[in-house]
Amino acid sequence: MNPVRTFHPIRRKTMIPRGFTLVELLVVIAVLGILIALLIPSLGTMAHQSRVAEDTSNLRSLQMAHYQYAVDSMGQFAGCGAGPRGAGQRVDRMAQPHR
Repeated sequence: MNPVRTFHPIRRKTMIPRGFTLVELLVVIAVLGILIALLIPSLGTMAHQSRVAEDTSNLRSLQMAHYQYAVDSMGQFAGCGAGPRGAGQRVDRMAQPHR
């Protein structure tokens, strides 16, 4: 015989959590949005600082090449195409890069 199932109002089924609620998902999305909003300006600042560092390094390399040319050519700086004013000036001592 089949046992008859009876309804017991006192006994409740325990709910098994099966996933995230909508509120939990919205909170996670909001927190991620805030973190991304804080991260974006710092990434722009780091990119700017890296470009400045690269440009400074390139200028320093050009300066060293210019001074090395003057040392190799007996104190004559290389012409820059600006005309006679400043072209061919002598260097009395060995040029040192400015820091």
